[in-house]
Amino acid sequence: GHRPQQELEPSRLGQPEELDPERLKLYLANLEPVELERTLARLAAEDLSATPQEVEHRGQAAPVDPFGKSGITGTWVRTCRLALDLPRRQPKRFRFSEFDSLSLPLSRVLAVAEELSQRIEAPEEGRLGFPKDYQPRVGDVLRHLDGALYEIVRWTTAEQGLELRGLQQPATLYLLRDAVTQQFAGLVSREQSAAEAAP
Repeated sequence: GHRPQQELEPSRLGQPEELDPERLKLYLANLEPVELERTLARLAAEDLSATPQEVEHRGQAAPVDPFGKSGITGTWVRTCRLALDLPRRQPKRFRFSEFDSLSLPLSRVLAVAEELSQRIEAPEEGRLGFPKDYQPRVGDVLRHLDGALYEIVRWTTAEQGLELRGLQQPATLYLLRDAVTQQFAGLVSREQSAAEAAP
């Protein structure tokens, strides 16, 4: 007899989770006029003329490789697009990945951007879904910025690094302790310690 063929859904194994727009949040911070002028002056002082910019190719952004060869690319390689619009200057656009070697001026611009991000006050519930004063612990289940869940399985190197295991995908991450709240959106669950469970 004829057996109907089963329809199988394509596997999502190894595919990154799509960001849920409902989970995206925007945080704002204010600068005093003096601080704003000082920050703009620091950004304007950097000579980015020798740093390759992102170019438009048929209406789509095409990254420029500063070394004239292809770098590390792929679905799992995070990229950043930086738009720099300073007063009385031509707008500049840069695109790079987490593995790219950046020019010194662009590195200093990113350092200013990082300083500004540190000024943002997180909401009362904590940093992007983490409790206030969050300290990582083995057994914590965290939600990555891409939506995937990871569990902290052990400490590495004098408790300065962490090994995390993917719960939905066969992936292992190694992070510095201080990078957890930057790479993850929040704490999903935590096992009670013996001290917490005691009456």
